[in-house]
Amino acid sequence: MEIKQTEPAQILACLKEIFASQQLSAIQLAEAATQSISLGAYLAGELVGGIVIKRNYQTAHVSQLAVKPTYQRLGVGRQLLQAGEKQAKERGAKTITLTTRSYQAPLSIKNKDTPVLAN
Repeated sequence: MEIKQTEPAQILACLKEIFASQQLSAIQLAEAATQSISLGAYLAGELVGGIVIKRNYQTAHVSQLAVKPTYQRLGVGRQLLQAGEKQAKERGAKTITLTTRSYQAPLSIKNKDTPVLAN
C-alpha cells in the first residue's frame, strides 16, 4: 500500500463516496478537504481511503478518516493515521486529537505511548 499526498479534490470525492451512507453534507466534506493535510491510501492505483487533518497552532485534529468498506480491517486506516501523525508532527503539532461517533465503524488504536479515547 502507498500513502501519499493527494489533492484535496480527490480525497473529497473518495470521502463523499464512503460517507454517502452517513449522509454527511458535501459542505462539511469540502470544508475539511481544503484544510492542512490531505493523504490518500492507494492499492493497485485505486484510492481506497483518505484522511484530512486540520492544524491549529500546535494541535492537529483528524477531521475526516475513511476507508472503503471492502478495504476495512486490513490496516489501511492505521497506516493513514500513522502517516498523518508523522506529517502533523513535522509541521509542528504537539497534540493530535480524534473523535468518533456511534454510527461510525469501530476504531481500535493500539499505541502504548499515547492514550486514546474512542467512541
